[in-house]
Amino acid sequence: MSSFPLSSPARTLCAGLLLAVGACSLLGQATESPATVARGAWLLESDLLSVAHERCSTDDGSYLSRSVLWGNVLLSTGVSDRVDVQAGFDGWLDDSPGGGEPSRHGHGDGVLRMKWTFAGKDGEGFAAALLPQLRLPISSSGMGAHRLEPGLFVPLSLPLGEKWFWGGMIGLDSTRADNGDWNFYWQGSSYLCCTLSKALSAYAELTGSGPFTAPRVPAWQAGLGLAWQLNQRLLCEAALYRGINTGALDWNPVLRLSLSF
Repeated sequence: MSSFPLSSPARTLCAGLLLAVGACSLLGQATESPATVARGAWLLESDLLSVAHERCSTDDGSYLSRSVLWGNVLLSTGVSDRVDVQAGFDGWLDDSPGGGEPSRHGHGDGVLRMKWTFAGKDGEGFAAALLPQLRLPISSSGMGAHRLEPGLFVPLSLPLGEKWFWGGMIGLDSTRADNGDWNFYWQGSSYLCCTLSKALSAYAELTGSGPFTAPRVPAWQAGLGLAWQLNQRLLCEAALYRGINTGALDWNPVLRLSLSF
């Protein structure tokens, strides 16, 4: 679902698996997994709740800005052993920018994606995938994309023994202004996961993004998360991200759910 908190929702979980190392590779962090959904299977992923807090400072003092994202979803199905297709919707956003600015409320954009695992197999050695996406400008209140906006991501993974697992991702995203001008953004992330038990895993994650040309500070966040595999089909996850520079959100707690069928 994508790539990073309060960005495009870019996460994938293989359906129906519960393995010691595999559980780490199947989490729903901001970092996408190179694994694809099995042929004929379906996967529903959702950020049930994602809250962004940021304290902003001006010459007149400081104020709190908050955004709450409810129920963004991503539905994936496998079309071959190494390819799946995905459709997503960004959910409902309550945006309270503070500082005298009016609040905004409305639904977000849509997204169409495809994932191809071109190297290896996730959970069984090094694996890599290509993940192109197209953002659809269907949001209300002008809260999302203005035009069709493409992006391309490369998820990576590598098991590090029986209990540890590494994942990473690099990518290129884009936005297009009302006047037609394009802006391009780099994105990158990395996480380290440890399997605590058959049902419980913990991870630490670092994410970053920034423009190639616009004079804006890149945004870097670090987070910790716990995932609980309730059964072979249902995974619940809670994570807390903290901005580590001035370009990032101060705090971003997230509650996630993944259901395979």
